[in-house]
Amino acid sequence: MSSNEITQVFCIGPFNTGTNLLQKILSNSDTININKNEGIKIINKERHEWIPNVNFKHCFLRNILDKYVHTKNTGIIILYKNVYNWLYSMKKESYEVKFIKNKLFDKLLLGKYKFNNIIQLYNLYYTMYMDIIEKNSNVIFVDYYKLINKDTCFEYLNQKLSSLGIKMNNQEKMMKELNKPAKNHGLCIQNSNLALQNYISNQELVKQFVIQNTNLNHTIDTKVIKYFENAESLE
Repeated sequence: MSSNEITQVFCIGPFNTGTNLLQKILSNSDTININKNEGIKIINKERHEWIPNVNFKHCFLRNILDKYVHTKNTGIIILYKNVYNWLYSMKKESYEVKFIKNKLFDKLLLGKYKFNNIIQLYNLYYTMYMDIIEKNSNVIFVDYYKLINKDTCFEYLNQKLSSLGIKMNNQEKMMKELNKPAKNHGLCIQNSNLALQNYISNQELVKQFVIQNTNLNHTIDTKVIKYFENAESLE
């Protein structure tokens, strides 16, 4: 798909990875198709008839996501969050992920699907996303950590969006979105400054907890971290 064909964008990712924040930023920052100089539609699909009991933008079923990846004129943006920060967020608010024994590292359900532990679910999401990105030129990813850094996020996000042939024209409007909660449900952080502080401080704390108190650290797929974080360091 040629980048000048993209007229709509769909943000996806696991729960608690910043999909709401990115949707609001793109919707309110005068985002346009560079070649056509026309506005971009930001899709926000919560449900779909194929999977009525699962929040669609957080879907982990490849056949369902591929239908949108291959939809004409559509760009897909995947939100990436480091596994330890994601665990912290899921502990705070798990949404539709149901822990069978009400413990973060035990078996869980998402819709009708059962997982041995939360790391298995994380690995499933991001190994699938890696493959989707590699095989489709209309799919990119955005690192949540870099999205909430107000010093560099406008330039960072526009650099990422350029491969889709789109850009944001209004940095001031982006900053307004970062200065307020990304959503009005769940236990949402009040602004990006606090989110960034929490992200930095919580990552090592959660990592040490997982190492010392569970047997799951060895199950974390290091290829995921290398793919999403090393790629960013090279850009």
